[in-house]
Amino acid sequence: AQPAAEYVYDRWLAEPCAAILEQKMEQYHLADDLQQTLGNYGIQLDDAALQQIADNPDNASEELYSVVSQKTGLPAELLQQGLSQSIDSASSQLFTEMPPSILPQQSSQELQNRTVQAAALVLSSNTSDAAKQLTKLYVRPVLITMVKTFTFSVLFLLISVLIQGIIKGLSAFRRTEGIRLTDQAVGAGLGAVQAIFLLVLMVKLTGWIVEHGENQIAFFNQAEIQKSVLFQHLYQLMQ
Repeated sequence: AQPAAEYVYDRWLAEPCAAILEQKMEQYHLADDLQQTLGNYGIQLDDAALQQIADNPDNASEELYSVVSQKTGLPAELLQQGLSQSIDSASSQLFTEMPPSILPQQSSQELQNRTVQAAALVLSSNTSDAAKQLTKLYVRPVLITMVKTFTFSVLFLLISVLIQGIIKGLSAFRRTEGIRLTDQAVGAGLGAVQAIFLLVLMVKLTGWIVEHGENQIAFFNQAEIQKSVLFQHLYQLMQ
C-alpha cells in the first residue's frame, strides 16, 4: 500500500496540491507579510541567504541566526535569545492545526527549524518552487497516509479474493470425478499443495508483520515464534 500510495500521490495529487498552495501564497501575500515582519527587526535577507537557510532544515534556525549575525554584526547568541521567543510563538500558531503525523517531536528547537525553513521558502523569489517544496514537506505525508489507508483496504480485498479463488480452484479441482476415478492419491497431493500454500502464506505474512511491527505486536513477535519449534523452523526457513 505504501508504494501504491506514493505512486498515486506523485502521479495525480502532487501538482494540483502545489498549484493550490502557490495560488494561496499569492492570494494572501504571505511573502510580503513575512518580509514586513523581518523588516520590523531590521532584517533583510537576499535570495542566497534564504536558499542557505532552506537547504539546511535540521539547522534552519541556526542558519538564520548566523546569516543575521553576519549582516548586523551582532552576536548570534544574542540574536537567538531575542528571536527565539518570536519564532516559538509563530511555530505554535503555524503548526496548531496540522495533523500530528507530519509534525516533528514537539521540541522547541525542531519547531523553530520547521518554521524558519518554511518562512525561508515562502520568502524565496520563486513562488512555484517554494510551493512545491512546502507541499512536499507538509502536504505529501498527510495525503500519502490517507491514500495508503484507502489503498490498503482495496489491496486487502483484491488479494483476499485472489487467495480465496486459488483455494476454491484447488478444492474444486481435487473433487472432480475424473481425478477421483483416476487416482485418489492425486487428490491427496492437491490437498497437500493447498496446505503448503496456506502454510507458506501464513509464514510470509507473519514475517512481514514482525518486521513492520518492530517486534511489538502480540502473538507476532520473536518471543512467541520461539515457543513453537515447528513454526520457528518454518519461519527461519522463509527468511
